[in-house]
Amino acid sequence: MLYVFDNFETVHNPAQLFRELNEFVRLPNKILITTRYRDFKGDWPLDVDGMSRPEFDTLVSTSASRLNVTGLLQGNGAWIDSLYRESGGHPYVVNVALGDVARTRKVGQKFERIMASKDDILDALFERSFNRLNPDAQRVFFTLCRWRSLIPSIALEAVLTRPSSDRIDVEAALQHLIDSSLVQRAYSEVDAESFLNVPAAAYRFGSAQLKFSDITELIEEDAQYLHQFGAVSDNVTKTGFSPHLHRFYDNARSLSGEALSEAVAIGEYVARRYPESWLLLARLQRDSSPSGRIAAKGSYQSYLSRTSDDAEAWLELADICRSTRDDLGELRAAANASQNAGRRYAALSESLATTRERCDAGLIKAESKQKRAYLLTLCQGWHPRENQATLSDCYNLTRLAERAGDLGETLFWAEQGLRKDRGNQRLREIQERVRATMHGRTR
Repeated sequence: MLYVFDNFETVHNPAQLFRELNEFVRLPNKILITTRYRDFKGDWPLDVDGMSRPEFDTLVSTSASRLNVTGLLQGNGAWIDSLYRESGGHPYVVNVALGDVARTRKVGQKFERIMASKDDILDALFERSFNRLNPDAQRVFFTLCRWRSLIPSIALEAVLTRPSSDRIDVEAALQHLIDSSLVQRAYSEVDAESFLNVPAAAYRFGSAQLKFSDITELIEEDAQYLHQFGAVSDNVTKTGFSPHLHRFYDNARSLSGEALSEAVAIGEYVARRYPESWLLLARLQRDSSPSGRIAAKGSYQSYLSRTSDDAEAWLELADICRSTRDDLGELRAAANASQNAGRRYAALSESLATTRERCDAGLIKAESKQKRAYLLTLCQGWHPRENQATLSDCYNLTRLAERAGDLGETLFWAEQGLRKDRGNQRLREIQERVRATMHGRTR
């Protein structure tokens, strides 16, 4: 078996771990370690040099263009030469140094030697870059360093702008960190959502600095909410953000009080980019407390205004309206569900029966033109599945169409039911009554 430890200097107590590995791992097992430290001598050490000068020049040109500092570097060949000499061709050092130029908009006569040893130059660059960050960027950097995992950008934005947190410009802070090469951004192939991570060397630096920060408690609070989204694996570019959104709401169900209110605010922020969050938020509000049903109604409506063909969500909204005594909203939702139900026959049939029973009991009064229009729309939505409708469905539709005041629709469903059971007395009476009324009108 081959054990691989990349960036070995970032593990906790690397010297002790190296001694244990050296003592307990025996042939035929092998260990591969990559590290910037020279303290760990293996049986077959291999020194990896920095970039060649042509590779260095290519990186400088590409990164300068990305950071929009090409003009600043023109005529400063001495600075570029000294950067290559002092960095030893280390690509990460080059990117951090160019990020410093982008931020300060200044280029010296030569790249400043900030450490005698090239092995220590990266840490010194980190410290200089970090000290030049504004407070917002430092907070974002510390938050990202609090968890050794990819972080969804939208989750970070939502957490850092929640009501109890001081308002900060997260995107501007991120751009500073990305330009400084302290943070990297990758994009999902599924939903184009971006995910953030701190390179190993920068993470080690940030974790060490966090121990002495005055905002450690605030960072801990940020991290607690980020953890609700779950750990993000390296293959997230293939899976996207949706699984982590569901994980967030699953975890939020265990919250209460102020923490739940904060989670709701985070969910609302995410919903601006992911309409699915409105649906998950509505279900969380619906199940959290009886008073949450009013808020849930608004979240359902926000979701359905963007995703109007979700029959299940319409039926859930109808149930919410029923529990809050909003019979107009109930009829509207039931009518829309019938128009978009697709294969959800069982749920639609159950909702149809409930609506007819509530009308018969006087809990829904079709006294307004708008309510009668929704009842008619509900009945007409069943036409594509008329062959699937049971005798009970036909009876319920007949009664609702009668309440809607549409004789043709009433007769249609009465006759559909009689085809299934010609001896059904209730439907026969309605059929005869409607025919008599229609005949009287034609005389």
